[in-house]
Amino acid sequence: MPLLLQVWMFTIPVVYSLQSVPVRFRRLYLLDPIAGLIENFRAVFLLGGRPDTTSLALSATIAFACLVVAYAYFKSSEATMADVI
Repeated sequence: MPLLLQVWMFTIPVVYSLQSVPVRFRRLYLLDPIAGLIENFRAVFLLGGRPDTTSLALSATIAFACLVVAYAYFKSSEATMADVI
C-alpha cells in the first residue's frame, strides 16, 4: 500500500503542471478526477482565470462513476468481508 500511494502521488499534478505531461497522454491523464480539480485550482488562484467547467464536469462524472462502482462492489462483498479481513 505505501508503494501504491507513493506512485499515486506522482501521477497527480501537485508539484508539476498539466503542460509538463506530453500532449498525447493528456486525455488519459485527465481521467484522474483529482487532476482536473488541481488544474482548475491553479487556473483560478495562480493565474486569475476562470475555471474550466468541462474538466470539472469530467472530474465529477468520473468520481461519481467510481463511487457507484465502489458501492456496488462493497454491497456485493459486504457479507463475507469481515470473514476475509
